[in-house]
Amino acid sequence: MKNLTVVSKVLVFCLIDVLSAGETVLPYSSFGPQVIANELLGKEWWQWESQGGSKSGVKDYDIKVVVYWDEKIASVRERYPIDPSRERDFRYVELSKAIAYLRRTISEFEDDKSIDLKILRKTLAILSK
Repeated sequence: MKNLTVVSKVLVFCLIDVLSAGETVLPYSSFGPQVIANELLGKEWWQWESQGGSKSGVKDYDIKVVVYWDEKIASVRERYPIDPSRERDFRYVELSKAIAYLRRTISEFEDDKSIDLKILRKTLAILSK
């Protein structure tokens, strides 16, 4: 009976740890325009290409950002693999780095009217929950 209690407690702690781990997937644009987000996410074109499309042949690059916490990046990459043949491009950012980036960027561009900070504030609110 004592062994069953110990095993039960171990299973509960493992389950709590699994439930607390996770990720959320957001569009690249949730982190601002490329000129700012590039620092955290890289260029806003397929990462397997050396450069983005020209204005005449503009493509919509459906780049997703996976913000993850309490888990290993290898498991996140396994669930969200980059696949050029299907045009699936993911950028992976640990939660604390994403929050630090958003706070710093909002603070830095607070007085700059050319940058719409509403999107960054909304993203920060989503990630801070």
